[in-house]
Amino acid sequence: MVDLIEPGSIRSRNLLFQEVIKHKQLFAQRGQRYFCSRYIVAGESFVMPIHHFTLATRDLETSSRFYQAVFDGQIVERPGNIPMGGIWLSISGGQQSHLTEVPDFQPSKFEDEFGRHVALCVTDAELDGVRAKLIKRGAEIIPPKRATPHRRFFFQDQDGYILEVMGTVAAE
Repeated sequence: MVDLIEPGSIRSRNLLFQEVIKHKQLFAQRGQRYFCSRYIVAGESFVMPIHHFTLATRDLETSSRFYQAVFDGQIVERPGNIPMGGIWLSISGGQQSHLTEVPDFQPSKFEDEFGRHVALCVTDAELDGVRAKLIKRGAEIIPPKRATPHRRFFFQDQDGYILEVMGTVAAE
């Protein structure tokens, strides 16, 4: 028999928070970070982690090596029912980057700090090391257009994507 749980109920929220706590503990044991976002829907607050982001790429092998080297990405198994080449990487705290091969891919003209971009978090202590890895791999480092209370920078990868790397104080 399937145990149905009413969405939005106290029981469903408690189960969700228990899962988040278990994941945070598991990642802490592995020395990894676990990033979550808090959302409010219909007056109820809940935590929703981001699972993955997908980037189309013209050269799958080059992009895979780049993201593995810069963000210590580990290749993970992907479903066999995807009609194009692809590599999935675990990049941090259970989050993934899915790279798909699209030979005629062209980046959006809206890739920008104030347009579409992906923002990744690292600790302040890691920020300069990530920047150095990006420079070594030929990424274009782009200074922010506005000041913020945390250290950060943007970079453009070989496919034209703009990504932000933000430094944060390590969670206790």
